[in-house]
Amino acid sequence: MTRLTAGKARHLTAADLGVAPPGRRQGGQDLEQAASVNPPAPLAADDPILRTVTDLLGDYGGVLFIGPPGTSKSHYATLVAETLAGSPDRVLTVQFHPSYQYEDFMQGYVATRDEGMQLTDKHFVVICKAAATYPDERYFLVIDELSRADPGRVFGEALTYIERSKRGQTFSLASGDTLSVPPNLDILATMNPLDRGVDEVDAALNRRFAKYAMDPSED
Repeated sequence: MTRLTAGKARHLTAADLGVAPPGRRQGGQDLEQAASVNPPAPLAADDPILRTVTDLLGDYGGVLFIGPPGTSKSHYATLVAETLAGSPDRVLTVQFHPSYQYEDFMQGYVATRDEGMQLTDKHFVVICKAAATYPDERYFLVIDELSRADPGRVFGEALTYIERSKRGQTFSLASGDTLSVPPNLDILATMNPLDRGVDEVDAALNRRFAKYAMDPSED
């Protein structure tokens, strides 16, 4: 048996072996980490995905990017949102998971320092109110992994009012507070077609979300 001694073994990176995965740079720096320092430029006006999503948002309450992992669903959803909003400050991103509930997305009680409980607005209510405050600006909610939760339960009564025809109508939340979904709020979401919750998503959102397929590419 050959023994490797110190100084005789050479460390080989994935790039040295020619098997570096897409999205990696030499030295192991992930492109997503680099993007946090140098944010990607907005999409060009003639980008085909941007143009298609823009057209769909005119008729639907949101657009659902569908495809298997690794097809850039989240990447494009975020880029489209930031490009159309004009600023990342008007884009809110949340990720669904199996234990995600109405209380995490709409309103829920949060413990206070005096050991009490306070009703608190969560992501959807917060961005609805922000968009209503600045009606001349465009706001986006990006939902990653939509099918990992039960969207009907998470959205609750708001599911009806994300339709374009019902924007601006006032409705009551479970707490009794009132809310409306402003017309300048758009929703983009991503979904893996093999997730367990796909049937529930299809039934709940079929009329409200357009679907954009992000298929794998040999390139």
